[in-house]
Amino acid sequence: NQLDTYLSDRFFNGFTILPLQGPARLDESVNDMGAFAIKMPAPIQYLYQTGSEQLGDKQLQYGIHNYFSMDRDRKINYMVQYHDYPIGYIMTDRSLMLKTLKNSLKKNPALTVTSVEPREKENITGMAIKAQLNKSNLFAETWVRGNRIYQVLQENLDKNNKEMDSAFFNSFRMVPFKEADWKDFTVNSMKLKLPATSLIKIKNEDVAEQLDSESHIYAAADSNSSTSFLLEITKLPKYYRLEKTDSLYAEIQATAKKKSEKMVHYDTLRSDNITAAIYTSSDSLTANYHKKAIWIRGNISYGFDAIGTQETVEKIDINRIIKSVRYTGTTANFDVYSSKAATLFEDIYSADSLVSQNAKNTLELSYKFDKNDLALIYKTLVRKQVDDEQNSGLRRNLIYSLVKNHDERSKGRQ
Repeated sequence: NQLDTYLSDRFFNGFTILPLQGPARLDESVNDMGAFAIKMPAPIQYLYQTGSEQLGDKQLQYGIHNYFSMDRDRKINYMVQYHDYPIGYIMTDRSLMLKTLKNSLKKNPALTVTSVEPREKENITGMAIKAQLNKSNLFAETWVRGNRIYQVLQENLDKNNKEMDSAFFNSFRMVPFKEADWKDFTVNSMKLKLPATSLIKIKNEDVAEQLDSESHIYAAADSNSSTSFLLEITKLPKYYRLEKTDSLYAEIQATAKKKSEKMVHYDTLRSDNITAAIYTSSDSLTANYHKKAIWIRGNISYGFDAIGTQETVEKIDINRIIKSVRYTGTTANFDVYSSKAATLFEDIYSADSLVSQNAKNTLELSYKFDKNDLALIYKTLVRKQVDDEQNSGLRRNLIYSLVKNHDERSKGRQ
């Protein structure tokens, strides 16, 4: 993963420790913004860097926070660094990220890696590294917390000093994330409040196989905790249909039951004539928690996903988010539960080849008939089609739907 590679490499490439004045004092420093505490010699200096890396055809920007100090008597540099994934990106596989870090360090010509060991602290996954530079010895720990990566470093400038300062590394601990202020955001004819510090639009896309559908995706982030938010607003295709009131929510639950994901909590919320499905899940592969909500208003569906650590996601008041939503535009009069079969068949016979092909694709791939559509199916079967002999022809698709919904009584309603 190229993103994991550049994030892991940043710590060991290009930084310099500035000369510091004053005696070494091992006092604990609590960093509220970074959500960590460490015992380092005073004074501690801070350096903010802006990184930029190419990922595919995109130029990614990210911030690097560096805290460092020096024990001049023992000629030891100390450093704690953290950085969050760029907005719109999340940690997808912690084991892979740590493996990528390990491999990239071994390929670094400036380093001779002598030891790499897994670490665990406060249910946080990490790695301990020992390495040698040309004129110094390095000891480092990497910790992955949500979408944030911490690096804790000791550099012995005396080449003969190969002792790791265990008290320094043992003093590093996580502290609760600082809560973000709620801010107002406006996206695509919709206003809402989020506990986020920034929001961007990441892409527009046409929904595959649906000419009349499009999706707008936004990403937001809380820089205090590295929690990520995704908001997807989709115009539903005109043939879209839900079988019953709770079918959407049942489908969500089924989708969440992939091998690495476990449903933690599920509920619904009624607000301003809409019903939102809300569920929380945990993913063993990424170690991320998700709190999701989905609802439909007219022909527009809304999907919201908060992604981060369990401690942050469980605190997110998703009810407050949904109830803060205000719509600035009108919505189409669209019944998601009504049959779209008549419109579908009408478009299949359209003189417009794009409309006709779109209807045929919908019939073949996604449309679900029910028993109330049987009479219309029988009537349509009477008409001769040019693709009757084709495996993907209209007649074969309709016969397949008829078999699934067969009802002798509907024959008389042709």
